[in-house]
Amino acid sequence: MVSPLGLLSLSASWGLLAFITVLVLILSVPRIRQRTRYWLSILLLVVSFPSLRHMADGNFEGLVIAGGVLAVYGYDQRKPFALAAGLLLLASKPQSGTLLIAVIGLYGLIQIWQPAQRRFWMTTAITVTVIVIPFLLWKGGDWLSAMFSIEERGSIMDISVTAALNRTGLLPSPFIIILWGAFIAANAFIAWRTRFTLNREKVGMLIAASLLISPHAAGNSLLTVLAIGVIPLFQVRPRIGFFFIIMMDCLILWNKDMLFYYQASFQSLTLLLIWVALAYRTLKSSQVAIASQPSIVLAPEH
Repeated sequence: MVSPLGLLSLSASWGLLAFITVLVLILSVPRIRQRTRYWLSILLLVVSFPSLRHMADGNFEGLVIAGGVLAVYGYDQRKPFALAAGLLLLASKPQSGTLLIAVIGLYGLIQIWQPAQRRFWMTTAITVTVIVIPFLLWKGGDWLSAMFSIEERGSIMDISVTAALNRTGLLPSPFIIILWGAFIAANAFIAWRTRFTLNREKVGMLIAASLLISPHAAGNSLLTVLAIGVIPLFQVRPRIGFFFIIMMDCLILWNKDMLFYYQASFQSLTLLLIWVALAYRTLKSSQVAIASQPSIVLAPEH
């Protein structure tokens, strides 16, 4: 998907990727009536520490962020091509999008048997298949090799929950595996309890969870959680949203030694706290939607 950038010089491709990412960040901010808070949301996102680090390091978080936004729009508005595009973009970084893709796939498998939903899901599935199969035949081997040969897995920069717990040296491996499985089960429960609803906070929750349970995840990916889940949370609950933004941005004040030894563990804790807040919001918003509009399947986007 980003192969054409390889035809450009390093500086040109880096600059273009940074420009695209900033554009995606701006467009990802939900439009709200409070104009001051809307523009403040854009400012806090674009100049955040995860954003600045992304510009310095270079990464493809813009693809995942665009995928999350398109997935919510396509699902909510029943636009199969938008949902298909969102799923394909999310698949560009499996450590971020695995749980979300699985949950949307589960909803699709259930709803496809409903005559009113069949055309939407069939069109989505066919679109994804038509694009995925040629790419797998072309680059599938390289993609799988990159997925399963991650040298940094479990390193001091790994923000996954297993890596963070292993670094403490306090828990035996079997207990860590049990906690890992329990966390997956908690996400499965929430996804089922709030089934057939999809909004930005729920997507942010699932992306945060995917990063925590993945074999390896880097701190760059916090930008996706910030854009997809935390900024919409800030718009409706400014205090708690701003608290999480501060947790992400305070790293800019850390010295090199603190960043090297403690950044990953601190980011794991940040992700977990964000997950708790978004999970609570997801459950609460789903209950409100069911109580107020029992005939409507889809929850409104926050």
